[in-house]
Amino acid sequence: MEFLRDREAFSQLANKAGLITRDNWYEIDNRSDDEATVYVYSDIGWIGATAEEFVAELKDITAPKINVRINSYGGSVFEGIAIFNALRSHPAEVTTQVDGIAASIASVIAQAGDHRIMLDASEMMIHQATGIAIGATESDMIELAGILKNQTEKIAGIYAQRKGDGRSKAHFLTLMRAGGANMGTWLSPKETVSEGLADEVVIPKTKTEATTEEPVETPTTPTDFTDLFNVDPEDIEWSTPKEMA
Repeated sequence: MEFLRDREAFSQLANKAGLITRDNWYEIDNRSDDEATVYVYSDIGWIGATAEEFVAELKDITAPKINVRINSYGGSVFEGIAIFNALRSHPAEVTTQVDGIAASIASVIAQAGDHRIMLDASEMMIHQATGIAIGATESDMIELAGILKNQTEKIAGIYAQRKGDGRSKAHFLTLMRAGGANMGTWLSPKETVSEGLADEVVIPKTKTEATTEEPVETPTTPTDFTDLFNVDPEDIEWSTPKEMA
């Protein structure tokens, strides 16, 4: 989860570093009247589309059900929080599904579902908010530290709320602060459910083509032996009888 004051400054920094940018980190398939599918399949915010654009498209969805499929390492805290709130506020029934990974702020977006699914072999990672201070004066660093602390606590509060136990906020803060270099805590599908950050683990069905062998046809009528008896006796080679001793 990164924090930067200036989106434009970040884009300039990314361009100087030679980073490849994408126009969109999401896709919305709203072709069905019954349900819509939202794909969050890249880093969220800062480079490319904004949460503002995402929310504007989300408002156009009139289907009663929205499926949000996630495979993201995270991104901007504030963009992710805006997406989380927009999904939670939408009148449709929202199902979030982690297809591969929901790390950092993507794990918060996963909490926006009325029903939350972890596919088998997927991962969730939660950690503290991190950031970059451009300018990096003493006051900049102090201010950034305060912002990051507040965001980390807010996110822990979201986890606790979705678990249904407000007292677990301190527990999630411990998990988020675990490990060195802000590695946080990685959770398997079952561990994610156990921690209250998902409702179920789903094993995708494997589509296999049924192979059926053609049945072997067996004769239903007895063999015709009549031809064995339609033989000219002159065509038969008779053996000479052996003399008995």
